[in-house]
Amino acid sequence: MKRKVAILAITLTALEAVDSFLTMWAVNHGYTELNILVAPFAHTWWLAAAKILPAALVGWLAYWLVGRFPKTWRVAPWALALGLAAGSLFLIIVLVSNLLQILK
Repeated sequence: MKRKVAILAITLTALEAVDSFLTMWAVNHGYTELNILVAPFAHTWWLAAAKILPAALVGWLAYWLVGRFPKTWRVAPWALALGLAAGSLFLIIVLVSNLLQILK
């Protein structure tokens, strides 16, 4: 299970990186960031730091927690894996939506 959580954590972090760099590229090429919390710094490297570092921290924390659960806790590791998978799926949907907007 630890290996699955590690793969999901790396996937989540990589998707956050792709999303942040795609957003920076789009904003620097004339597109508008609609998220009012991100818009002020969407064209800077702060966006990458604000998105990648928390994702990496959450991934590392999930990986660390999976190793700490007692063997009798069968549901908790799966719940962590499901949370990471749900976050990754959400980011895939966001990325596809953003790419479709750029390719219009």
